[in-house]
Amino acid sequence: MTPRLQDGSEYGMVQWKGTRLHQEDAVDVVTVSGGGFLVLVADGMGGHLAGEVASRETLASFSEAFTGYPDMAPPARLSQALKDANRHLASLQKGSQRGNMGTTLVVAYVDAGNNLYWLSVGDSHLYLWRSGERPRKLNADHSMWPLVREEWLRGDVSLDYALSQRSILRSAVMGEKIDLIDCPEEAFPLQKGDFLLVASDGLDEWLEDVDTNKELALSLYPETKNPEAFVHYILEQVEMLEYPYQDNLTIVGVRI
Repeated sequence: MTPRLQDGSEYGMVQWKGTRLHQEDAVDVVTVSGGGFLVLVADGMGGHLAGEVASRETLASFSEAFTGYPDMAPPARLSQALKDANRHLASLQKGSQRGNMGTTLVVAYVDAGNNLYWLSVGDSHLYLWRSGERPRKLNADHSMWPLVREEWLRGDVSLDYALSQRSILRSAVMGEKIDLIDCPEEAFPLQKGDFLLVASDGLDEWLEDVDTNKELALSLYPETKNPEAFVHYILEQVEMLEYPYQDNLTIVGVRI
């Protein structure tokens, strides 16, 4: 049975470690007191133990902090929760052997009025799928890929060079100053039937296929009516790609 949130939205989630030895992603879906919910995905970095701890602790700290500021406007609430989570990660690294651990983070907050707010740091994904439209990426990509892709399109660098740089992050949550944060001030109104896809960068290759194939993208929208089945379908498609360096993968789908 597909899980259902208090507002009636349905969701599904799935994780896969890919070709990696360990799973360093963390994921959670949290009902917020007063209405609405959070979807959180973090992709840990720094080796098995460090990455796993960083992603898990960042999500737990962020969720706790967010619920502790109920009177703040959503963008300020998200930003303050990030500050608290970043400080928590810094405290974990003091006097430990887990230095240089960090994580990406993407958080989607849907309030009781079906208004979407988000905060993201790094290269994890937040996509919107709407009836009759191609899926679109909502959050910023803080990897090097947007920059080197433009250089490649201009002919300034080779494709091999651009691809070699694509996974380098320009921003991450590491207990230090965060260079880039995507947290829009304006709400994004959602409609009944909208589908939100929140995922770690292990979904990159599949998303590229969907982004460049309009017919495929439009044909998949009806499948989002069952989020639980759809996220497992996506996982099956990724597995069929047999990518030799497949990263950890986390996918959450929410049908409004």
